[in-house]
Amino acid sequence: ESVALAETYVAARSIPRDQVCLLDVPDTTDVDEATFETDVRDALIDCLTDGGVFDRIDTVLLIRGMPMRVEVEASGGDGRVSHAAALSVWQSTASGGGSVFGREPGFLSCGGSCYAAAWPSPYYLYYTQAVAPFSRTMGSVTYRPLYVTMLQGRSYADAENLLTSALGGEAAGGADGEFL
Repeated sequence: ESVALAETYVAARSIPRDQVCLLDVPDTTDVDEATFETDVRDALIDCLTDGGVFDRIDTVLLIRGMPMRVEVEASGGDGRVSHAAALSVWQSTASGGGSVFGREPGFLSCGGSCYAAAWPSPYYLYYTQAVAPFSRTMGSVTYRPLYVTMLQGRSYADAENLLTSALGGEAAGGADGEFL
C-alpha cells in the first residue's frame, strides 16, 4: 500500500524516477537509532547518490508506512523524535564535527508547563530565499537542513484522499487572494 501511494504521488507530481527511493523499513511505529541510521538515513543517501541527485535534494516526502518516530537517548524525558525531525538534521554538524542527530538538544521551558527542544530552527529570522544546499551556522551548530514532510492519514485510503483532494483543489485553480 505504501508503494502504491508513493507511485500515485510520483505520477501526479511528475517526480523524476532518480529521486524516488523505496526503502525497506520495519513495519513499526518506532525504530531505534541504529535502525534509523542504516535502514533509513544511509539507505536514502545511497539511493540519492546512486541516482546522481544527492547534492540537489533539499526536500523529502515520507509516505505513510514509514515508522513515525526514532528512539534516541535523552536524559530529560521522552527519547523519541519524529522521523521527519531526525531526517531534517542528517547533515547538520556540531562544533568539533559529528552529526547533530543523536545528540541531546536539551529543553527550554516556556512558562512551566511545556517544554521544547533547544535546537533552534535554522530558518528562524532567515528571510532570503534558501537555495539547496542551504547552510547556516548558528552558535556551535552548522545546519544543513533537509525539509521533510509526510503524506499521512489514519489509513492508506485517508492518505490517498488527502492527495486526491489537494490535486483537485489545484486543478480548480486554487483559492483567490493573498496568503502568507
